[in-house]
Amino acid sequence: MFLTVLLKPRALALGVVALLACSPSANHAEGEAITTDDSNTGTSAPAGAEDQIRAWAFERHGGETQIFQIFFGDFTEDGAADALAWVLYPTGGNSSALDAALFRNENGRMVYFRSVAEVFGSKPRDVAFAPGRITLTTTMPQPGEPRCCPSGSQDWTIETK
Repeated sequence: MFLTVLLKPRALALGVVALLACSPSANHAEGEAITTDDSNTGTSAPAGAEDQIRAWAFERHGGETQIFQIFFGDFTEDGAADALAWVLYPTGGNSSALDAALFRNENGRMVYFRSVAEVFGSKPRDVAFAPGRITLTTTMPQPGEPRCCPSGSQDWTIETK
């Protein structure tokens, strides 16, 4: 009995640490905008664009949105900054789902265009906007790797027309 009382709190603490280490939101507050990337296109986001996109995500997925990244660039060829929002939201238990959402700039207001179902992974980077498409790289698990600790990468092209 004495041994159980002594070890139980330590086992619980180790379990919590392991859970946090594998959690996609372990290093970020809920709803935190981690990056806004408008460096690759020469376009800049309209005033309030991040707030408009964040409000859309919270309305669509609830206030528990975990990771929120927004990348700005022009994919509509109108000279105005459009956006790709990378949203992870909880789906129950210790799982989450991705909504890679496209937004068009309509007269300085970010308007939801559509979500992209054929893109997966985490840590989006090297995002480049071009007429009719967005390219990016994400981190993906290699064969045999656990979901918590992926070390591979995948390049994606999103057709935006």
